[in-house]
Amino acid sequence: MNRNHSIRYRCSVAVQLIDTVTGGAPATSGLKLILGLLDDLEQPSSPRPLPPRASSVLQPKGGGYYAASGLEPGHYTLTVQSPHYMAAQIQWTLQPDVTIPFQASLRLLPAPAYPYAARLTRIQCRCLDDDGKPVAGAELLLHSYEAQAGRARLRREASAGATELYVRAMGTSPVGGAELLLLPTDSSSEERSLQAELERVQIAYADDEGQNSDIKDSLAIGELCWKLHQPLQHSYPVGTALLTLTRGRSDARGEALLVLPSLPGGVTDYELSTDKSSSPFQTHLTLKEGEALRVELNMISRQAQIRTR
Repeated sequence: MNRNHSIRYRCSVAVQLIDTVTGGAPATSGLKLILGLLDDLEQPSSPRPLPPRASSVLQPKGGGYYAASGLEPGHYTLTVQSPHYMAAQIQWTLQPDVTIPFQASLRLLPAPAYPYAARLTRIQCRCLDDDGKPVAGAELLLHSYEAQAGRARLRREASAGATELYVRAMGTSPVGGAELLLLPTDSSSEERSLQAELERVQIAYADDEGQNSDIKDSLAIGELCWKLHQPLQHSYPVGTALLTLTRGRSDARGEALLVLPSLPGGVTDYELSTDKSSSPFQTHLTLKEGEALRVELNMISRQAQIRTR
């Protein structure tokens, strides 16, 4: 009976790996995908390897997509390892009575050995404690705080609780999972420095091609609809700027790399800070296009030493 049950219910999965620097498929050199089984998603445990016949089920499909079919129901974990990216992991459950394929995306942060182009602006950080020992796992955030650096602006007012934004974008739309900050354009620099943390949103997907016919019919010329993972916490007026949020994470040596493909609007003033899960820290950086900065961060005293190469 169990054997027949396992044959009857087979599931499929598709995972898209995204290079957070380019927004496209990651470099495949040294890329390793490890698929394993978990007894329980809620209880920490080491994943068990899949049966030998399923040890290589994830197959590349182009564009950063990897897919598998014929999987048994259960709890799965996918770990991605690469010399060019920080290790990343995603977990999911395949139910025996669900026939819809599981789909997800996994964003890969650059490691210190990331093969960036020389023209890109980059910040190489070293996170240390008071004794000069490396601090691993520090989550770093980098963003501008000027409206002219916005990746897009709201074309319509967005109310608290909204799950979509109607925007006019500068350049290409973000891919799913990208994070942006909302900055009302009627706030002065002084006001922004005193206000609460800017609201952060995560893009579920950009409906640039009007896949939803109802949305497509309502869009004005040059207007796009970006779907959100979570509803807005606050309301925002027309013209609000959406700023790109760049992430980095320190490795076992305390080193982290943040890469900016461009400096939107020619803006050079940026803020480097730690995420909420890390020790509170922020410092101001003045960047130049194509420049490389080295920043040493004392995560205890919250002091930064900045130097160009």
